[in-house]
Amino acid sequence: PSHVKVKALDAYSYYLKRKSSFGEAYILDGLPEELKTKLVYELYFREIKDITLFAQARTYAERQFVVRIVQNIKPQRAVRGESIFRAGDIAKNVVFVMSGVIRISTLVDDTQEVVVGYCSKGGFFGEIEYHKKTLRIADYKAVLNCSLLSVPTHVLDSACEEFPEAGAMLKRLLDYRSDNFQKAVKMPPIRSPTNPS
Repeated sequence: PSHVKVKALDAYSYYLKRKSSFGEAYILDGLPEELKTKLVYELYFREIKDITLFAQARTYAERQFVVRIVQNIKPQRAVRGESIFRAGDIAKNVVFVMSGVIRISTLVDDTQEVVVGYCSKGGFFGEIEYHKKTLRIADYKAVLNCSLLSVPTHVLDSACEEFPEAGAMLKRLLDYRSDNFQKAVKMPPIRSPTNPS
């Protein structure tokens, strides 16, 4: 009954907010999928609302796809000037930006650094290498202090396998972003959104 679901949702929500060190994934695994989806959306409302990829989930399967990913996010901080990833690093994570700005640059002809873009609140980076299954092909550096959420690539792989329609949608998005990245490498440098001069 719906009134029982509401009470269970309230109880689990309260418990997880107060006792989160006991392992949310273990606690949530015992719930029916519909209730777990609602609960995760309540607990991670800010993260889901602020990240464009998550906020666009409309169908139940897409929302469950988001739940699988969000349950495995790890918060991360970066201070201004800090390198998040360098070209050649092993690509183990895709990172979502909650606040701040990340500069994405690469070397052209092994000599000239080209800024290919910036990633700010609601965006994500590190997906090109995940999609292409390569080492990092760019440097990712914090332009401002950043609050980030990191998701292991194996979590994305299992979510795509478990929810093939949502996985196919993600693949199309990553194809598009990969093509745009390749085009950006060939364009003139992009000016910083924090320093227009």
